[in-house]
Formats: sequence, C-alpha cells, structure tokens
Amino acid sequence: MLLGMSDPWVTLAYVANIAVTLFCVIYGVINYNSGDDSGEVK
Repeated sequence: MLLGMSDPWVTLAYVANIAVTLFCVIYGVINYNSGDDSGEVK
C-alpha cells in the first residue's frame, strides 16, 4: 500500500502523474533557452 492507496490503479495513476510532471520540468529546463528569439510574428 503506497501512501494509503490500496487500489493499484490509483497508485499507478499517482506515480504516472509524478513521472509526467518530472519529465515536463526537466524538458523545460533543458529547452528553456533554445529557439528563435528574433521577435518576428509568423
């Protein structure tokens, strides 16, 4: 039982949510300064 959650689907959803959040934060940090900063509107 993880954090009081006995249903494995709830535990899986909780862990997946944390994993996706970490992935997005790491991806954002890596790609923060990449890209075109010319200011042109396309």
